[in-house]
Amino acid sequence: MKNLLWANAKIYVVVAFCSLFAGASFWHAAQTWAGSDARLMHGQIVSYEMVQVLPPTAVRSPRFAVEFLDRGQRITVHATSALEQPNRVPQNVTFWYSGDPTREVRLLETTNPTSVGLFFLGLAGVALAIAHGGRVWQWIRW
Repeated sequence: MKNLLWANAKIYVVVAFCSLFAGASFWHAAQTWAGSDARLMHGQIVSYEMVQVLPPTAVRSPRFAVEFLDRGQRITVHATSALEQPNRVPQNVTFWYSGDPTREVRLLETTNPTSVGLFFLGLAGVALAIAHGGRVWQWIRW
């Protein structure tokens, strides 16, 4: 009985971390969604750096500096990628630009952060199904 409780406790820790990562991914996606007044722009990656995505963890992701022309003025914006390695992102990129150069953009050539959140949410669901195996299968079969 004690071993079973310890195994379930480990699974709940996994569920908690997966839920945290899923929430962070969804929050990041919501921050980079285009508004109704955003325009589709084309730019060129001029540099990148590896940044920490979630401060208490070692998860690092590339943050790109993208330069483009907007009404004759050269502007630089930043974009953080969810999964891509920096060398796999093309030099010329496309993104939705709201008009605010301080707001982060999402490159259309990179993975949508929502897919990362869905992955972690699914992983949490699988962990819960393992923890409550018999009851879940009874519920599925009706």
